[in-house]
Amino acid sequence: MRITLRTALIAGLLVVPSAARALTCWELSVCTALQEDSLIFRGRAVEVSPAQMQNPNVLFGQPADIVSFSIDEVFQGQPGGQITLEASHGLFDTGREYVVYAERRDAKADEPPTVDGCARNHAIATEDDGDLQTLRGYISAQGSGILTGEIVFPAGILEKPQISIQLSNGLAAEIHAGREQRMLSYLFKNVAPGNYRIVASAPDGFATMPSPSTIPAPADLTAMHVPGSSCQAVNWAVRYDSHIHGHVVDTLGNPVVDADVGLISNLYPDQIARGRYAASVRTKTDKDGRYDFAGLDPKDYVVVLHPFTAKPSDPNAPVFYPAKESVADATVLHLQASASIDDIDFVRPDPLQPATVHVMVTRKAGTPIDQAKVFAVDADDAIEGVANEATDSSGRVDLQLLAGRKYQLTASTPVTIHGSPLDPNIPAANLLVQTEHIVTVGGRAQDKEITVTNEQEQPVCAGSVEFIARNGMTLNLTPDKTWDECRSAPKPKQ
Repeated sequence: MRITLRTALIAGLLVVPSAARALTCWELSVCTALQEDSLIFRGRAVEVSPAQMQNPNVLFGQPADIVSFSIDEVFQGQPGGQITLEASHGLFDTGREYVVYAERRDAKADEPPTVDGCARNHAIATEDDGDLQTLRGYISAQGSGILTGEIVFPAGILEKPQISIQLSNGLAAEIHAGREQRMLSYLFKNVAPGNYRIVASAPDGFATMPSPSTIPAPADLTAMHVPGSSCQAVNWAVRYDSHIHGHVVDTLGNPVVDADVGLISNLYPDQIARGRYAASVRTKTDKDGRYDFAGLDPKDYVVVLHPFTAKPSDPNAPVFYPAKESVADATVLHLQASASIDDIDFVRPDPLQPATVHVMVTRKAGTPIDQAKVFAVDADDAIEGVANEATDSSGRVDLQLLAGRKYQLTASTPVTIHGSPLDPNIPAANLLVQTEHIVTVGGRAQDKEITVTNEQEQPVCAGSVEFIARNGMTLNLTPDKTWDECRSAPKPKQ
């Protein structure tokens, strides 16, 4: 399967490092770009003006610029001495020199080629620019191959460590300037056809990890097969040689195998205070119950055992180091660059036991509400729902929860989505109009208006009610709020 620049964009596979990228996309390597039917050249932007119309072929209708270039060096295609392109807005500035990767439009020879924000376009700051050196090396290969890639350093690093990249035959790579401040580029020129192993070495305090440059990624990123007249690429991430590790045992002291351990790095105080968190990195314990988070940036972290909300299908509640039920009470670990924090150990509590909670939803008059929506969330998590059920004709529903766990419960009268024309028997006062946002397969967005009808009279919402689940307990809820009041009602204090 050929991966075009636009196909890779639609796939949404990787967030590229530059802040100028407006969307999530996979930024192709020089080698992949050379395999595409694209124009690749070095040129100076002589005129940049806003496009008169938004072209849906450029970043799905985002604002675009018309850019005229004078061309100094051609690497692929035949753009001539000058060319006009349609580019994503803000990619190019008048008077600056760039390496440009442009895409021809299918069956539209009368329209200019396009350049989007997921291509490797960048301003040339030095003649040692890595893309320039790689493109020239490919053109002059004369039947041999080239190996190339980028070396990406941690964000905010003040001094880049010296990285050595070698092939299994002892050949050392040339190191060149990168496209961005946190990057370098490497290049092996005139590599004889064959099979090689590529290795990157870093000084003490740092570690290197290969990262894919193609879709799909090969199983072994460091095993390189080099045909004649070819371009092969693998990127390298340079990380601090830092660790947070520990040991997980059960209440009897036995190691817990395959326990899920998460690392929380975005510690926003207002979110943490409300019990909201997301584990940005996860790992599993090994056969001895040990885990290790490696290559971490210097910052503050919280470690959580079982980072997801406890449910009957996974009855292990989150435990925040050292042994807390809430992320707000967890110990914050302050990790320095290239340092290790040891012995972040856990004793996993016994799994929670299932509990069936009976819920009944009635009107103030005591009549049952059929098909009322009953929604429960874990009070210590406050994000992920653990139950979302509807009552039967008697206004009853059973929720499968976990004994001893604190929950917040809400209930609402049923709603029905009606098409056009509207049912004339529905009182106008009971109609609510909302806008539903729909994104089509082609990536274009449009709004569709739908009508939501309350089948029961106001009020329509009850809760939220906080409770600790016990097997066999019964809760009665009576709607006492409007929709707006329900949405804005303060949550119970935890």
